[in-house]
Amino acid sequence: MVGPRRVPALGVAYVLVLAACEEGPGELESQIVRDSVGITLVDNPEDVWAGPETWRLSPEPVLRIGAVDGEEPYLFGQIADIIVLSDGRIVVAEGADRTLRWFDDEGRFLFQRGGLGQGPGEVSSFGGVTLAADDTIVVRDRGGGRVVSFGPDGSHLGTTTSDELRAPSLGKTYRLSDGSYLIAQPGAGPDRTSPSLEPGLIRIPVALLRVPAGDEGGTADTIGVFPGPEREVHRREGVPAVDTPYFQRTLSHTVTQDRIYVGTQEPFEINVFSAGGEWLRSIRARNVDIELGEERLGAFRDWMLGRLDGLPPDRRAALAREFEETLAQRHLPENVPAYSTFLPDRAGNLWVAEYRFELNLHPPDRWVVFDPEGRFVSTVTLPPDFTLLAVTEDRVYGRWTDEMDVQYVAAYAFEKP
Repeated sequence: MVGPRRVPALGVAYVLVLAACEEGPGELESQIVRDSVGITLVDNPEDVWAGPETWRLSPEPVLRIGAVDGEEPYLFGQIADIIVLSDGRIVVAEGADRTLRWFDDEGRFLFQRGGLGQGPGEVSSFGGVTLAADDTIVVRDRGGGRVVSFGPDGSHLGTTTSDELRAPSLGKTYRLSDGSYLIAQPGAGPDRTSPSLEPGLIRIPVALLRVPAGDEGGTADTIGVFPGPEREVHRREGVPAVDTPYFQRTLSHTVTQDRIYVGTQEPFEINVFSAGGEWLRSIRARNVDIELGEERLGAFRDWMLGRLDGLPPDRRAALAREFEETLAQRHLPENVPAYSTFLPDRAGNLWVAEYRFELNLHPPDRWVVFDPEGRFVSTVTLPPDFTLLAVTEDRVYGRWTDEMDVQYVAAYAFEKP
């Protein structure tokens, strides 16, 4: 498996740049050091998830957009993403009809663009929506193998197609300052017919590619190749089978201010690269407990079995027995992922979401924030059933789902010390 270049072990070759206990923005002590080859190592030695929550959200939303009944632009069936422009306007990507809907900073509908299709400015399926530094809105059309760009006024700026964009990708697509696009392209998975395929856990390699913009794209550059989604190889009735494992690790990545953040979710380490692929910094958090252990495994078992509550007794018993047999046969990792999603904010801070095994049904409700240098800033607790999608200087925006599964855009203000 190919991975990023490793930082040499620290020894007499490094020099201390900053001990940031009293100078840093948070209360946890951080150290920034530089190793013998010039890479900055940011060491957060405490358990960052136990760090102080100095950034606190308002108890109630300061803005909510959406309705159960009413005008069409305010009815959401599948909020895929939320973008907040520099002037405060809000762009909502609605997956049901593939539209981008513009709202003013008070939630009043302005206009919409996009729509289902493969014509100019149309989208066949949302593969992530991101915002470039000049307020250009970047839409990955996963179904059409394209990147479609819109200006802040809703104008269609162009479409980029390439072989790389037609291939499957992991996560979102980002536009860098030179106009190129960053995508994460998984490699081939295990060959089920290979006689050398051994049972166990493996990771699919993922290449971070920089794709030139333009109607026909161009030759992509490779930033690096990293361990990506984990797969479990086992035998089912003597035949090799490949499944998604329990407690799956994968590749996390994002872009902020032309810095590329990449993490493999084990250990708690996030590497920072320039847009040109130079390795600049490694953000680390020690003493973060990621061991699977009996307590976490027991909580997972209870949660899975709890999902069967309400079924007829015979059906519940059969499914519970099937789950227990499957769990006993699966290859379980020693560690759970150290984190899940990355999200940059407008100030260049990096928000990192806590891993929870219920992620397929419930969004992460705890995040840790690192400043642009990689130092701990604060933990942040989000409201239940709120999926964080965008952060400005003083607000978080996300998708909130009510008890009737109706979706809304919601924003909470937050205060900094």
